[in-house]
Amino acid sequence: MLGHGSATAASPDTSPLSPLPVGKAAERHPPGQWGMLLLIATEAALFACLLFSYFYLGARSTTPWPPFGPPDLHVAALNTLILLSSSVTLHWGERGIRRGQVGRLRVGLALTILLGLTFLSLQGYEYSRQPFTPMTDAYGSTFFTVTGMHGTHVFVGLAVL
Repeated sequence: MLGHGSATAASPDTSPLSPLPVGKAAERHPPGQWGMLLLIATEAALFACLLFSYFYLGARSTTPWPPFGPPDLHVAALNTLILLSSSVTLHWGERGIRRGQVGRLRVGLALTILLGLTFLSLQGYEYSRQPFTPMTDAYGSTFFTVTGMHGTHVFVGLAVL
């Protein structure tokens, strides 16, 4: 009779410390990948809720929405281009390290960080131009919440890099 917690060579998978799941599915999708996919799904759900709130409040508003007329989207369009470019530079650097090119990774990371900082700077500039604050009305609150969450995600991404 074996003592509590002992294992034999014939049954290594019965140990409470054995890696799970076992099999070909685990080889195709490691736990880190599943974790990242779930994080992305929850973040997408969060942004969907925020955007739904924006449109719901706009539809229920008794005053014009947005209250100061259509927003100027020039800075937002530029920031979108910057953010998409940062994804390209990060992917370029990542491909370089897979080929053993450490310099390419460093350049890719540096460009990505520079583009992220540019994004945050332009977002601060855009905030300073707004004729409203988060406490002005529901529009101001939702505008700063949605864009603030976006900026927070960029900031956290920069911190991780």
